[in-house]
Amino acid sequence: MMYTEYILKTVPKVLSQVDRDKHSKTFGDCDRNHWHLKIRDFSSAILQQTGLTIALLYTVDFPGNVFYGKEVVKEWAEGTVHYWKSIQLRDGSFNEYYPNEHGFPPTAFSLYAMCEVYRRLGMQDEGIAGAFRKTAKYLVSHIEEKAYNQELASITALYSAYTVLKEDWILEGLNRKLDRILKLQSGEGWFSEYGGADIGYLSVSLDMLAEYYWMSKDKKVLEPLHRAVGFLQYFVHPDASVGGEYASRNTVYFLPNGLQVMSILGDEAAEAMRQLLYTDTEKEFYFLDAVDDRYWSHYLLHSFLRAVEKENGETEKISVKYKLPFQRDQECYFREAGLFSLTRGSIYMIVGASKGGVCRVFNGQEECFSDYGYRVKIEGGG
Repeated sequence: MMYTEYILKTVPKVLSQVDRDKHSKTFGDCDRNHWHLKIRDFSSAILQQTGLTIALLYTVDFPGNVFYGKEVVKEWAEGTVHYWKSIQLRDGSFNEYYPNEHGFPPTAFSLYAMCEVYRRLGMQDEGIAGAFRKTAKYLVSHIEEKAYNQELASITALYSAYTVLKEDWILEGLNRKLDRILKLQSGEGWFSEYGGADIGYLSVSLDMLAEYYWMSKDKKVLEPLHRAVGFLQYFVHPDASVGGEYASRNTVYFLPNGLQVMSILGDEAAEAMRQLLYTDTEKEFYFLDAVDDRYWSHYLLHSFLRAVEKENGETEKISVKYKLPFQRDQECYFREAGLFSLTRGSIYMIVGASKGGVCRVFNGQEECFSDYGYRVKIEGGG
């Protein structure tokens, strides 16, 4: 089974971020820098997504999952929801990097995770439901203009909140957001990240939009999902890595759940990407080993677990004959993104024209050249 070895390797370092002592005042806090190391005087709410990771470990059975069905694991997951409620700001938003930040990302991503924990574990608590309602109202009335992965996360969060609260105003609000952002998707398939296309964050957008489809079966997002996969496939590298400095936010991680959903929906490019990126996770230089632990503590690990959950229910496998762009001669310039992809024989190259011509070149499976631009030293300055 794909994914599971890497999940089991990563789980211990994520669980160690959580206060699992039920007698502690900070039981359920997922920010170790706050509750244990004391180097932060507030808890970063975006890390409460770890609660969904714990809930999935409790509910999803797969080989080697020693957490499955253990009552104490369920208690840990429920504790993260109660702690989340305790750190909510008066307007329903949350902090991530500084006090009274009212940050959009911690609000959107944490609401999704906490609603999923609540729903999956069958929790019943009017106080928590009221906290969900308050945060949903905040997200309905606020829009993230620059980082579209966050706006898409808010849509998925609102749908998850709707499954708990069953209140129609939530659907009305999320549909306004959804109609707006689908119109803003580039014709090339990407959603903007601070004015450009980014590969890792587009995988977050794909994950959230695919999860929204999985829960809602809203067919209007299917074509945008396929377009996103069609764009992303050009930036998977021969060494089974993806993304980098040529894109708008330089990310080199990739969430699996969106590809898993799209593979089940019959997208051959998604299945080819899925098999390349997640089959050999134990190799010496696996691209996700370089990801900061912080990102495993929010959306990366629960994306892996949601992918496993869907793989468990898969009845028919796609036979992969599809060749990704680096596997066939091709030349493609995405004018809006300012990204150029080229394959000639064993040579594969990506150029970030919108970032001054930064580039990566591969010969076979080896990266043989890279140029990430100029660095200017100013006399008397930095």
